[in-house]
Amino acid sequence: MTARKKTSSIWIPGIAREWWISLPRRGAVVTIVAMSAALLLAAAGCTFPGSDRSEFDPLDRFYTIDDDGVERIRKSRETPVLGWLTERGLDFLDMGSARVSFGPGLRAHVRVTKLAQIGIGKLGAAEVTTMGFTFPLYKLGFLKREGGLWEERSHEIGISLLYYYHVIGEPLGGNKTTFSPEDRGFWEIGAALHWLLIGAEAELRPLEMLDFAFGFFGMDLMDDDEIYRDPDFLEDENGG
Repeated sequence: MTARKKTSSIWIPGIAREWWISLPRRGAVVTIVAMSAALLLAAAGCTFPGSDRSEFDPLDRFYTIDDDGVERIRKSRETPVLGWLTERGLDFLDMGSARVSFGPGLRAHVRVTKLAQIGIGKLGAAEVTTMGFTFPLYKLGFLKREGGLWEERSHEIGISLLYYYHVIGEPLGGNKTTFSPEDRGFWEIGAALHWLLIGAEAELRPLEMLDFAFGFFGMDLMDDDEIYRDPDFLEDENGG
């Protein structure tokens, strides 16, 4: 007497049990059909007649507006991932900054948010002329996603919220073209030291760190992702 081969020891009622028992014979066919369907859907871009691709493709929700903020321009469907990665890279740069300075000046400053800050100093307050050569103060580095080389004059003094800081800059190269006391964020943690002819400064931004982390989940806490926008938001923004 030949022993009957036991297909499965799992109890599954009704039609499901019959399908389970016959699975060894049908498995290859089911696998081939499933893989073929997946490949066809991928080749078609998962689109269906009359459907809106953006409803189920979050990476396709990349938009931008022109310089006047009037027209909405749909980004190419071939580059949404590249645009998303670019924004993550810019958010990474926003998390911290560093610069070095060369030229006449004295300054010392430290802050753990603007509530706990203290500093005093002048940078480039008076140009030094030696043997016919003028030596202003230069800075090289970056502030958030902007950087380059520029000439700077600044002075500051104060403690906590009773703080005065004034800065004037002239860009010499790079994409850092504007200079303002607002370059220092309220929640930043940073320090700066310049002694006579050389100095350095750096800061970290906790809120930008959160913005970078949450950006991987489609959230823009700092509202600085220029191309990752909801189309309805842009329509309202443009009066549509």
